[in-house]
Amino acid sequence: MKGPMFEALWWFFLVAIIALVAGLADATVIYLYIGARSMVGLAGYLVMQVGLWHAERTWDEQGSAAWLEAAGGDTSSTPEELEDRYGDRTTKNGQVSVTQVVPTDARKDADDVVIPADKLKAAFPIPWGFLFGWWIWGCSYIFPIKAADNVKPTGYGIAALVISVLVSIIASLPMADAVMHRKDGQKKVLSLLFLLGWILLGIMSALDATTQLGKMDDATTALIWLLCMLGPVTIIISQKILFGSRKMGTLWEQSGKPNFHPIVYNMGGPLFVWGWWYLWLGICGVPSVVIPSNMYPDLAWPYVPLFLNVRTLISMFFGCAMVPVVRFLD
Repeated sequence: MKGPMFEALWWFFLVAIIALVAGLADATVIYLYIGARSMVGLAGYLVMQVGLWHAERTWDEQGSAAWLEAAGGDTSSTPEELEDRYGDRTTKNGQVSVTQVVPTDARKDADDVVIPADKLKAAFPIPWGFLFGWWIWGCSYIFPIKAADNVKPTGYGIAALVISVLVSIIASLPMADAVMHRKDGQKKVLSLLFLLGWILLGIMSALDATTQLGKMDDATTALIWLLCMLGPVTIIISQKILFGSRKMGTLWEQSGKPNFHPIVYNMGGPLFVWGWWYLWLGICGVPSVVIPSNMYPDLAWPYVPLFLNVRTLISMFFGCAMVPVVRFLD
């Protein structure tokens, strides 16, 4: 089996299950109000995304460079030259294996490499953008869904805000320490807490949204729950993919060596964005019924209508399907 089969199948499943439930729901459109809740949530996501990208890129580039310097290697060497010196990669289902076959004369040098503490710390700066982004996202829960700018949170919204802060802390400083110093036990505990935090955030998000929206038919309620739960699960899956594809990810943790052949074009990034899109839509979308004679009603606030019909499904599916298709070709 070649290519990102699991990631592609998961994405197809995400589209199919939402399309199926949306087809059963009484709602025929989701109005995404351009109000305080949606804009604060979007701002939080964007700040978090940029902060996460900066922190992980710095760790990948500076961390691997510091390792090569400590090992006496040359950062200008090709991946093949680095593999000849420090190891040989193998692949399985398009992912880099954590098993390296290292030549005897280089094995000791590679295994004994120690990155100086000051360079190790400099390679993994405090991810302030990631933290602030999470906190801003959490603050979106204190605003009502239907675009009003007054602060009127539900109990579930307050819980979601608290969980957002806790998840940001778990995934930043202690996780950075576990990754930098390859503390396997600490990483497993933090990963479990991270997973539980995400699941709780999805549950609180769904309860907050359904409480604010009031009585709906079962299928429409299920649609909100699916968006709020599949979003976090997809984000977790995307992180696993991204970590296995990076220079200083899974291979670094398990072998203490950089991955000399990172997979730049992987499905982790698209699935990460898709998961946040689902969660954002779940906490900010207002399901409704389209009136044919008044498809774009004059509502109190600006909004973006997302029609739940075959036209929307086809355009979204085939437009976004280019990503996994190109990944397979790559």
